Amino acid sequence: MMKNVPLHCVVLAAGQGTRMKSALPKVLHPIGGKPMLWHIMKIYRRYFDAEFFIALGYKGEYIKKYMVDYCNLTTNLTVDFGRN
Repeated sequence: MMKNVPLHCVVLAAGQGTRMKSALPKVLHPIGGKPMLWHIMKIYRRYFDAEFFIALGYKGEYIKKYMVDYCNLTTNLTVDFGRN
């Protein structure tokens, strides 16, 4: 595998998911009990030393809350306010 290759991943998380007929943003729809975004990030982290940039749009506050809550409960969390 190529785990030592640094990679910057931009995840476009701005979709409304209107065809899914849900109030959740698309990336928060659960697959096997975890949001789609969690699966995307897990797959990339398995093969690459990835740093994620999540472009928020529709209900971005839901995505922020999920990430902060998940990180608070499971790992260390770093928030860089200097880079906006």
